[in-house]
Amino acid sequence: MKKMKFALMVLLAFVFGMAAVSFAALPGNHEEYMKNESYKSAFDQFTLGMEEAKDRLTPDEYEALEKECDEAIASSVKEDMERGISEADAYETAYWMRYEHVGTELRRDWLRKNAEDAQGFYRLKSDIFDGYMTLEKGDEDGLYAVEIEVAMKSDSHNTGSFYGPGYFSGGEMNVSHYDEEGAIVITFDGETANVAASQALKDSGEFGAGVTIDGEYVREKK
Repeated sequence: MKKMKFALMVLLAFVFGMAAVSFAALPGNHEEYMKNESYKSAFDQFTLGMEEAKDRLTPDEYEALEKECDEAIASSVKEDMERGISEADAYETAYWMRYEHVGTELRRDWLRKNAEDAQGFYRLKSDIFDGYMTLEKGDEDGLYAVEIEVAMKSDSHNTGSFYGPGYFSGGEMNVSHYDEEGAIVITFDGETANVAASQALKDSGEFGAGVTIDGEYVREKK
């Protein structure tokens, strides 16, 4: 009887541990792979990330994230295995990548819920580019961490990235990039932020061919 109870507890723990992970994201030899510490670590972290997402996101948002993760894992594993990588290693890599992605999505969710002053998650309005900007308050008054990512809709590999500290005052944010002050200037009009990069930054070769981070970014709130 004790052995049966113990076996049942182990089974329930295993099922609960996978509750936040779609079975579509699991390989057929998952139980065998779990004996490998590095694979187990990747899977456990991904599971924890999904459990946190389930707690913080709405049911529809979580369902969409789960579907996205399933598709991304399947695509990544297929690509890696076609290059000769073992199934276990391919899934391990995919779990780590999705864990980082889930963390990014939860950070964006937090910014949407904590949109105050200039802080927030902003989506680029453009027919040519997909893009976003995050502004996150720092420890000093008026100091923000600025991150901008854009990619051409016609070629997602052609991208532009920007990171730097910004100082917000009087409805305008002056953002530095390495030694250049005013590398970009952000002006605010309600929930819209207008980004303008300096000519020096545009000429620096930081971005892909034809890529610009200039434009209107609209803040999303929850």
